[in-house]
Amino acid sequence: MKSSSKYLIIAIVTFIVGYIFLRQAYFSTSEIPFAQEIILLVLGTIATIAITAALLNKQSEIELEKEQRVKIFDLKSDTYFGLIDFIPKSRYRKYDDSTSP
Repeated sequence: MKSSSKYLIIAIVTFIVGYIFLRQAYFSTSEIPFAQEIILLVLGTIATIAITAALLNKQSEIELEKEQRVKIFDLKSDTYFGLIDFIPKSRYRKYDDSTSP
């Protein structure tokens, strides 16, 4: 199993267990509204952190793919420019060799 899939499974299990714990804490404090608000605040903060982390990971992945595409494009353009420089030189060399006895 890949390391990233292990971390994903651990994160999902932690999220589920944490949610169950906070849900139980929310219902056990039904007679104290302030405690319920604090628990909801913690749950909202955790959800915000999880969403932000997922967005940042996806953005980083997209940036890496973009950098790879730019590098591939640079390599292709260097190859094409090298070929463009090579073709006229090889044609002139061929004509120079054929004219000399």
